[in-house]
Amino acid sequence: MAEEKFHLEARVEDFIKLGKYIKSIPHKEKKNLFEQAQRQNKWFVDRFLDTALEGISHFLKGEMLWKWVSAYNFEKNTKKNVGIAMAGNIPAVGFHDLLCVLITHNNAIIKQSSHDSIIIPFLMEKLQEINPIYKSVLNYESSLKGIDMFIGTGSNNTARYFEYYFSKIPHIIRKNRSSVAILTGKETKIELQGLSADIHTYFGLGCRNVSQIFIPLDYNFSALFEAMEGFSWLVNHSGYYNNYQYHRAVYSMNQDFFIENDFVILKQDRSYCSPISVLYFDYYKTKESLTAEIESHCDKIQVIVSNTNKEGEGVYFGETQYPNPWDYADKKDVLQFLLGAAPSVLFVLDILHISSMDVIHLVFKFF
Repeated sequence: MAEEKFHLEARVEDFIKLGKYIKSIPHKEKKNLFEQAQRQNKWFVDRFLDTALEGISHFLKGEMLWKWVSAYNFEKNTKKNVGIAMAGNIPAVGFHDLLCVLITHNNAIIKQSSHDSIIIPFLMEKLQEINPIYKSVLNYESSLKGIDMFIGTGSNNTARYFEYYFSKIPHIIRKNRSSVAILTGKETKIELQGLSADIHTYFGLGCRNVSQIFIPLDYNFSALFEAMEGFSWLVNHSGYYNNYQYHRAVYSMNQDFFIENDFVILKQDRSYCSPISVLYFDYYKTKESLTAEIESHCDKIQVIVSNTNKEGEGVYFGETQYPNPWDYADKKDVLQFLLGAAPSVLFVLDILHISSMDVIHLVFKFF
C-alpha cells in the first residue's frame, strides 16, 4: 500500500484486525510468548498476561476505535518522530501510547523497559504482517535522540529526568499515580469481587490498581475479605509472599494497627500508593470531608472506583483494567497532543470528560 494512500480508515482497520488476532492467538504461540515474558519479569504470570491482552483487545474493537478517532481532525497532521519511553510495571503498559502514535501516522521511536520488552514487539510483528507499511514507522532504540515529541511514563524521579532532558520539545510526562475506591458498605458480593480484581490484578503494581479505599465509620470488613478469597493464590508467588511477610513483620514491630487474611494486609493510612500485598484504607465521616480529601490529592489519583458512577470518568468495580481508548492516563489527551487540535464538542459531551471532583460530587449524588 502506497503511503500516500495509507489513510486513517486503513490504519483503524489494521488495528481492528490486530484486536481480533489477539483474541485468537493459538495456544502454543501464546504459551511460548508468556514463557519469554516470564523469563524477563517474574511478576508477569499467565493470568495477568492474559488480562493485559484482553485489555488491549477491548479497546481495539471497531466501535471503540471509530468512536474515538471520529472526534479528531487528522487532516492537518504532519508526520513527526515521536519518542516513547515505556514503563515496565505491568505487561505491555505502553501499548496505548504506541497506538496513539501510529493511528496519527507518526513515526514511533520506542525505548522499552528492560522488564517488558517481549509483548509489544510480538504484537507489532503481527501488525506488520497485517500491513508491512508499519515496518517503516517503528524503531526500537536504547536512547531517544532526534525526536520531535516525547511521551514518557515512569517514577517521580524518572519524571524529573525526563522534564530536564526533553524540556525543549513538546512532551507528555507522567508520574506515579494510583487509584482509589469509595465504599458505602452496601456493595454486593459481585461488586466486592470486582473490587478485589481492581486491587490485586498485576499484584497491585499498575496505576489503575486500587491501593486506597475510603469507607464509612461503621464499615464491616468481613464481606470484603470473603470477596478477596479468589486471589488467595497470590501468596504462592515468592515475590508477593516475601513482601507480605516483610510488611507484616514491620507493622507488627512498629505496633501499627492492621488487619489481614493470610495474604493481604489492610492498614489504616492516608497515603495513596500502598506497597505490594498492602491495601490502605481510611474512614470518612461525610461526603463533604471526603470530597475535600480527594480534591487535595487529585494529582495522585488515576481512577476513582465506586458503584454509583452513573456517568463521567469514574469506573465501576471490576473495570479498572479495561479502559476505553479515550481513557487517557493522567487525563492527558495524547491524540490532541499529537494532532495539536482539541477534540470535538460533541465528543466531549458524549464521553463526558469532566474533572475528578465532578465525579466525586456525582458519586455522592446517588447515595
